[in-house]
Amino acid sequence: ARRMGGEGDSDPHEIDGGLVDAVLDAAGPRLDRETVVSTLSSARALQHAGASNVLVTLGPRGSLLVRPGGSSAVYRPPCPLPPGSSVVDETGAGDCYRGAFAASLLGRCPPGASPGDLDDGTLGGCMARASAAGALAVT
Repeated sequence: ARRMGGEGDSDPHEIDGGLVDAVLDAAGPRLDRETVVSTLSSARALQHAGASNVLVTLGPRGSLLVRPGGSSAVYRPPCPLPPGSSVVDETGAGDCYRGAFAASLLGRCPPGASPGDLDDGTLGGCMARASAAGALAVT
């Protein structure tokens, strides 16, 4: 997982070009600029409406966790399928991802703490476990 961005204002209509470039750099050829801008814009709109962290699954392109305020993000590449396996059915992969992310998150969140208090490395680890679960779900 890789964190991108820094502090910035919370205007939901303004997307930091540096953050877009950082996500594109981390994702390599998996994501294009239009997808990143659209994803960040949607996440910012949800945050403007009251959400804190926004987790976006991008199917075989990985996942992106947009941190509070939309000024930074954690990108996680997809987990490869197990050797010798292939995609059989993608139905439920996102649900499996979210369930595994929630279980991993709860297992790492100290009593009384908010998941938003967790560092990017811990959140990236939760995303990695969730990606592995999603990959297994489609095989």
